[in-house]
Amino acid sequence: MIPHPNPPPLGEGVYEKRRQALLKEKQRGRYIFNIKEFIGNRPVKDVTTFDLEKMKNILKKRGKAPKTIHHSLSLVRTVFNKCSLWGAYTGGNPAIKVQYPKIADNDRVRFLSFDEVKILLDELSKLPKIETHDLVLMAAFTGARYLEIASLKWVDIDLESGYINFLNTKNGRSRTVFVPVNVQNVLSGRKPVDCSPDSLVFPTNQGTIRGEVPNSFPEIANRLFNQGVSDRRQRVCFHTLRHSYISWLIMSGADLRTVQQISGHETMTMLKRYSHLTGAYLQKAADRVAAAFDADCKDNVISFADRKAV
Repeated sequence: MIPHPNPPPLGEGVYEKRRQALLKEKQRGRYIFNIKEFIGNRPVKDVTTFDLEKMKNILKKRGKAPKTIHHSLSLVRTVFNKCSLWGAYTGGNPAIKVQYPKIADNDRVRFLSFDEVKILLDELSKLPKIETHDLVLMAAFTGARYLEIASLKWVDIDLESGYINFLNTKNGRSRTVFVPVNVQNVLSGRKPVDCSPDSLVFPTNQGTIRGEVPNSFPEIANRLFNQGVSDRRQRVCFHTLRHSYISWLIMSGADLRTVQQISGHETMTMLKRYSHLTGAYLQKAADRVAAAFDADCKDNVISFADRKAV
């Protein structure tokens, strides 16, 4: 197959066209954090199956989930298909020959208690730089994903009203989250006096988006929580903070529809992993109703607690 005489780079040209056409910010996140450094600025004709296998293996070594790697490879495959459709490329699709990782049931089940989060924050507060502490606090008390926090700009935050607009979300739908006083105080302390509304809340030293969670987080999380834990579903990572916040919401009595609005899950099905928590809450609610009934009618009926099977 003869390649297009002037094929555009896979990244800033072709990818941006496709992203704007689909209006999907989650593809943008996959591209920035999982693809760009490997093939993002190379001509389409120069990308090979070997390059994608190498990308896959490096992402795996970095601890990326099989599902994340699978979606990233699928995105590259789709970009090549689009290039062919637009007439920008007439060669083969190197992503087709890549051996995709198998996707098992890798939903994380571990979440942190309030005390564990306090211990984690105390340890992070001892670091020379406060960035990791503030990122963790934001995730633990907003339920936001790392990319959503890393992409935050000051224009997205209303400190007076106490809410944050998350615009760069995984499913492309913006959402508003009200934050507690502790998060408001941290944000107030971080905000420069004369900052631009378009400046990032958690920038790198160069003023760009932080592509990865700071190394200090996994180092401390591993020491505190992951010693001897090999099952990745039980290991604490940055995303555990989001999982913990959603679990706290459910255990506090929030219904799943409210949780969906706060967390930004695209469908109710995605909240199925929390169903055991919902069941436990409903059991407690039923017990409270029975206890209230006993207290109110104790002189007239046999108590539920004292009733014996007939």
